[in-house]
Amino acid sequence: MNESENITARPEVVRETAKRQFAEARNVFDSHVQSIQLMCRISEKYAGPDDDHHNCLGCNLNDLTQQVSKYLSVAALNTVDFDVHHQFSIYAFLLNTCWERIRDVFKILNISDDYRSRHFAPFARLRRWANFFKHPKVFGWVIHHPRYSIENSDDHNQLRAEAKKYLFINDDFLKKHYSHRAPDEDKKLRFEFDGFKRSTVVLMPDVAQLTREICSCLNHFVEIITENPNYVEMLSDTSTIQNFYEYRNEQDDLDCREEFVR
Repeated sequence: MNESENITARPEVVRETAKRQFAEARNVFDSHVQSIQLMCRISEKYAGPDDDHHNCLGCNLNDLTQQVSKYLSVAALNTVDFDVHHQFSIYAFLLNTCWERIRDVFKILNISDDYRSRHFAPFARLRRWANFFKHPKVFGWVIHHPRYSIENSDDHNQLRAEAKKYLFINDDFLKKHYSHRAPDEDKKLRFEFDGFKRSTVVLMPDVAQLTREICSCLNHFVEIITENPNYVEMLSDTSTIQNFYEYRNEQDDLDCREEFVR
């Protein structure tokens, strides 16, 4: 068996593992988030004792988590025969959308980057994967038919036994090259692939384990913005929200103009 044949072996093993992990992830997510309407607790808290005030934040976040729940059900059945990286990339994009909304809230509340890094690291991890699939950089130009695997699969165990044969694109690799702090130097990234253009493995996280961590983050987020009376007051103030987005839109305009000037 030559190298190119070996790198594409056993996709059915990975696909079956992914179905099991997505099924478990669906059960976890529904149990800890969607079946208990976690995001609706925000609306209930902000409505006031007489339900006089409607806050759209909880409703819109619930809409997003509902999308996540439905997608997990689709991915668990996989009747359209998704490849594992198709399943995981869509999942990463959906959860990154949730994180974008949460980050806006944290910016309004001036919650520090350090706090976010300590308590919401799973979202940062998913964001790096979303960034990799959206902006693969030189990977998309030089790698021939990469092998896609998933943590805690039989395929992963086989790969670990032959680790020296492969370059692994995993969490550590993404931290180095696909995080917001990573230097945008594609030449350095290109050299990582030297000798591995036909023997690169994209090793994605265990979906069920990652989903448990995401559920903990979502529960913590709801606790933060419903149990602190100062935060409740700030997020109930329409003028505060409007000022934030007006300022952000101005900054986005400036960033775009600077980009065109360069």
